[in-house]
Amino acid sequence: MKHKKNGFRLLKNMLYILIAGVIALQVYTLYRTHHTPKQSNTLDSIQIHVSGNVRNPGVYRALKGTTHYEILKVAGIRPTSDLSALRLFNQVTDSANLEVGTRDAVKVDLKPVTARLEFFFGELSVIAGDGRSLPQHSGLTINQGDRIITEEASQAEISIGNYTRIDLDKFTELVFDKIGAMENEQNVVELYQKNGGIWYKAVYEKSSDLLKIVTQNTSFTVGGSGADFFIDIQPDQTTVNLSDGLVLVEKIDGSEAINLITGQTVTIYNDGRPFQITKLLSEFNTNDIFSQLSKEKINYLSKYMPLNILLCAPPAVFYVLNVNYQNSTFNTTQIPSQTLIGTFAQDIESLAQAYLYGGPVFVSTFVERILNLKIHKYMVIDKSSLIRIANAMGGMNTVINDNAAAELNITRGTHKLMGNQLLTFLTPAAGFEESRIRQASLIRNLYEDLRKKSFIPTLLLAEQLLTNTESNFIPSDIMEQYNKFINKTNWSFKEHAFPATAVKLNHSTYYEPDLIKSKILFAEDQ
Repeated sequence: MKHKKNGFRLLKNMLYILIAGVIALQVYTLYRTHHTPKQSNTLDSIQIHVSGNVRNPGVYRALKGTTHYEILKVAGIRPTSDLSALRLFNQVTDSANLEVGTRDAVKVDLKPVTARLEFFFGELSVIAGDGRSLPQHSGLTINQGDRIITEEASQAEISIGNYTRIDLDKFTELVFDKIGAMENEQNVVELYQKNGGIWYKAVYEKSSDLLKIVTQNTSFTVGGSGADFFIDIQPDQTTVNLSDGLVLVEKIDGSEAINLITGQTVTIYNDGRPFQITKLLSEFNTNDIFSQLSKEKINYLSKYMPLNILLCAPPAVFYVLNVNYQNSTFNTTQIPSQTLIGTFAQDIESLAQAYLYGGPVFVSTFVERILNLKIHKYMVIDKSSLIRIANAMGGMNTVINDNAAAELNITRGTHKLMGNQLLTFLTPAAGFEESRIRQASLIRNLYEDLRKKSFIPTLLLAEQLLTNTESNFIPSDIMEQYNKFINKTNWSFKEHAFPATAVKLNHSTYYEPDLIKSKILFAEDQ
């Protein structure tokens, strides 16, 4: 009996070993299938060796026509990688050696102190430091030297940095003397309040931040980590109500200074009398003063807030889509990836390099400064994601002209394209300019399909579109924006030429943006 049990145990163990061996063989086969480089046709593929300061040096095999840019994207760029000697849009050759040098780490202030006109109602004026009247629209960047003047029955909200908010009441004039000026290792914002009532909700992001407000005879410096206070300037006196925080109050001539603390009010008389400090009145409420501004802003945000989207189609191009719900205008502009950004970053030449260093978020910071727009959402549309999105949509409606029909071996007219057929359409033999035209037409066709409800996204489809797509969209975002879009009528589509001048640099063509024209590119539609 004992021998039978031992024999049964031995047989069972052998069976387990056999099963384990079969499983191991299957795993190994799958591993070989997915990890062993396929033997590509040598006529269609080439071998490239990438060395130097990259994250993943080594030998890469790629299709003919692959650019340096695409190889470096896979190899991985470090902040210390030197790209200056490389021609990013040249095609790699067989057995080529791409050697990436080393430089000091790229240093760019991704979030410089900026001031923006977030919202307003009624009549106001925005006047530049040189006297020019600037277009008034939500999201307008306020530059050093600019001034804002509110009229009767108007109010406005300004943001400074990420957290500080300033609300201007009627008949107010505010001058932005300094915005992020470095003084004694402090990041200084200095404002001159000429008249009217302004509510300051100051929050310091760094210990080196400093906010200072100057009036005709007094200066106010925010201490600690921030403060919440209201300054009201009348012909004979100025009153400051401090709801929270610490504010240093000083006369310009140096004759008097106090630290105003939470729950106090100070009155400064123009006739030279000493400061009068009292307890903050319980009935004083800045929210009541700006209740209409809050209501108008909430209504505007829910119905009319423009949506700005950055589409990254590496390596060649970037698109900005501006959906203006207030004017029912869908604006687009194509920004070449070889757009120069040296004005904002001495260490990086172009948007293409910025994308290699930091991806779409990094590119967004430069596009925001060029176009004077807040980029809310981004999406990277590479070859694989384009095919996946087109397949999920059941194909993309595309207008095929004679040249495209000959390339694709189909009839001219409107076709639903997907897969490699769509890629061939977007990368024509005719070159970059024809490719740009076809990309723009694809965006317009998608807009038309949405407008005519020929294509209706669902939450499930939105999830499919975003799966494995690099984006800060979430499915509910897509549905929310689509519902806002179809609830508006009389939409118009406008394609704007990006204002830039072609220049030669290191034997390559780059584009120098016209920053004045760029900042008002969509202004007429805001």
